[in-house]
Amino acid sequence: MLFFLAIRKHVGSTNKKLLEAGCGTSSASIILSQDGHTNTALDQDQEMISIEERLNQMMGTDVEHQVGDIFNLEFETDEFDGIFSHGVIEHFDDESVIQIVNEGIRVACKYILSFPTVLNRSPELRGDENPWTYFHWEKTLEKSRGKIERVYSMYSKRPIREAINVAFNRRLTWTAPNLVFVISR
Repeated sequence: MLFFLAIRKHVGSTNKKLLEAGCGTSSASIILSQDGHTNTALDQDQEMISIEERLNQMMGTDVEHQVGDIFNLEFETDEFDGIFSHGVIEHFDDESVIQIVNEGIRVACKYILSFPTVLNRSPELRGDENPWTYFHWEKTLEKSRGKIERVYSMYSKRPIREAINVAFNRRLTWTAPNLVFVISR
């Protein structure tokens, strides 16, 4: 997945200290932990942290899990080599996105963000996401204290779409892009 390649290219391929902000099941942290990174996975939901801990144990990785707030990260400045979020910031308004990014680049000099755009026309997966265009995302992220270093576009691949269809009994047909923004301090 291009998201992981962006993390490896812009933060490093091994032995980095990473923070996953808004981690959900922390599957990204588990994958990166298998690459040799030291990962901390943060989510506000204690129930998700419990699921993450079980998954972490099943996979034999040692991702540290913490309950926390992405608006107020309780970490030291520059404590991490990189911070990343996948499928998180599209649930917030412009001002909140800017606040999240500013707080993220305080604890790490690189923030890798992955999220859908308005072109993701899958109503089955759409909940409270903001269906913004690339240009809206760019304009919003430019208001943060970070600098947009690189932007990647990801397309839904058939095997992923088929796995979602099977797992959730869906009939998704979309091939619209998601975006990966690399923000640096």
